[in-house]
Amino acid sequence: MSFRPKRLKGASGEIYGLDTNCADPSTPLRSAPDDIRKLAFRIALYIATGAFLYPLQALAQASAPPDPLQVLKNTGTAAKIDTERQIGTVVGGVIQAFLTTLGIIFVVLIVFGGFRWMLAGGEEKKVKEALGMMMQGVIGLAIVLGAYAITAFVTGALQKAVNLQ
Repeated sequence: MSFRPKRLKGASGEIYGLDTNCADPSTPLRSAPDDIRKLAFRIALYIATGAFLYPLQALAQASAPPDPLQVLKNTGTAAKIDTERQIGTVVGGVIQAFLTTLGIIFVVLIVFGGFRWMLAGGEEKKVKEALGMMMQGVIGLAIVLGAYAITAFVTGALQKAVNLQ
């Protein structure tokens, strides 16, 4: 390892340190302003990290934490949401919304394929693409309807089984 003095001058004409990794004398040397930028970045990073971690000290309280379920119930009551709904009802609503959205997407796909077919102008390639798009929409809609039927059957059977016990 060879040592080569850095002959870099700063804004005020100072010469900075030694370059310890000097395999090639023609390699560019780092200047002190780069080191100052790195130091300023590290200080800013430490300050930002401390700013995010500082509020965690406020959570170190001696009192017992409140019951999370009661907090959620109070929040739901304050937001005027029915807090007595069963989890199955919520999950069923989410599944129904998801399947409804998929159904709408596939109906739009069928309608868009129909427009492309009408605007094909008799070109065989465009007509085939439009028919393919409409066929994909019909297949997707059939899958969504089948999924909805299966979901309705399973949830109905589960509700009957739970109500019997």
